[in-house]
Amino acid sequence: MKKYIKIFFVAVLLLFITTGFTGCILINVNPERDNAEVIATIDGKDIKKSEFNNYMALVQMNYESGDQQWPTGSSLKTLKDNLYQSILQQHVFALKAEKDGEKVDEEKIKKDAEESITNLQEEVGEDLYEKILTDNYSTPDQFKEWMIENNKLEELASKTTDKFEEDFKKDPSKILDKAVGKINDTDVTRGEYEYFLSNEAINYYMSNQQAMPTDKESMEETNKTIFENIDKVNANVKYCEDNKIDISDEELKSAKESLEQQNSYLFQDDSQKDQFLESYFLTTKDYDKYQEFQAKGDAAETAIQDNCEKNAQVSDEEAEKYYNDNSSKYDTTEVSAMHILTKDKDAADQIYDEAKDITTKEDFQKLVDKYKDVDGIEEATDLGSFDYGTMVPEFSDAAFKADTNTVVAPVETEFGYHVIYVYDKKPGEVKKFSEVKDEILTQLKQEKGQEDFDKIEEDITKGAKYDIPDEIETPLEEYATSLENEYKVQKYEDRIRA
Repeated sequence: MKKYIKIFFVAVLLLFITTGFTGCILINVNPERDNAEVIATIDGKDIKKSEFNNYMALVQMNYESGDQQWPTGSSLKTLKDNLYQSILQQHVFALKAEKDGEKVDEEKIKKDAEESITNLQEEVGEDLYEKILTDNYSTPDQFKEWMIENNKLEELASKTTDKFEEDFKKDPSKILDKAVGKINDTDVTRGEYEYFLSNEAINYYMSNQQAMPTDKESMEETNKTIFENIDKVNANVKYCEDNKIDISDEELKSAKESLEQQNSYLFQDDSQKDQFLESYFLTTKDYDKYQEFQAKGDAAETAIQDNCEKNAQVSDEEAEKYYNDNSSKYDTTEVSAMHILTKDKDAADQIYDEAKDITTKEDFQKLVDKYKDVDGIEEATDLGSFDYGTMVPEFSDAAFKADTNTVVAPVETEFGYHVIYVYDKKPGEVKKFSEVKDEILTQLKQEKGQEDFDKIEEDITKGAKYDIPDEIETPLEEYATSLENEYKVQKYEDRIRA
């Protein structure tokens, strides 16, 4: 878990990228006064802005060495705010380690800092190295002194986060069973939240091939979705219990297999999955437990839907009325046609003007060949033979009404505008009602069952009250916040935005 819960790596800050490396603009700023400004007080000790300035210099050097563009505007503000919070968290974790009597190898820390500085100078070049320091009101000597102290703080802070990890592994329930919010009067536990959050991250990546956004606005939407999903799981299970609807083993097995399938696409092996879950404070055992919870909800949903369909009542009269209203669906007549499809109405009209007098398949084929590779043409092809139900209703209506060897004026469907040429018809017959009665009854029961199911799903979650914090901190962030309270941290974050 260590590689995920440590929060002091500069690489994290490289996520906040926009455009244009600009450096800092010096406008009537006294460097000594700026460095001496107090940006926070922790346990009675002042944290000076010089620490923030040197950290900003380090971040800029990392951007340069990684050929990254320096952020501007709101992205720069986000970077500064995250850096400021990281500094405070690093201090409170380091202070906790000191109070616990932890020690570090200061000689090694000094040596590592000197090596890091040498590497930075080589990566960005001596001139740019000194310019970045100057732009951030620092000097090589001050930066070296800060790097040594920062490495010490980071080493001490790591001892606290390592201890946090050890304690968590001994008893995960202390964190996973803690409430992070409520749905009505029921707690939403940390474990439930982290499980559904991890799934949101997986689903987002599978859809967008990139990490899920974690800015405040995006996380508010994500958290709302998570609470809705948890509510839906509980509501479906409760509905089954209240209405004595059995959830079959087969439905439960199918639901779990469906949930497990998405992971098989994302993780090559169990070690990758374990590593991913650690970032959400979950073991495979924990994840499987919460997955059972979701699978039961999904299986309950299927059981409700099946029950609605089973109990749907459709009379013979309703079926016969449907048959009479849709008799064309049961006509075995077949039509053979070609078409040219475009989403542009003007283009369709132009094609029709060229095609309207065509009376042979060969001549329309020439038009198909002319347009099949033209930009804006979705399709130009011979569709062959089809019955009425094969195509969308608008297309079938037009094709079946047309005479053989005629072109139909542009027909609009959900796919665009079709210019259709009908070149053959094979007469059939309309199936009798008795032949299709069972098929119609099944279809109407499915449709009515779906309507009943949709109403149930809407009703069982209607009026639910979600108590969702404005921000749900990670367990490590919560720990940092508790230490900030214990050490009476006073923040002056506005002073780092100048």
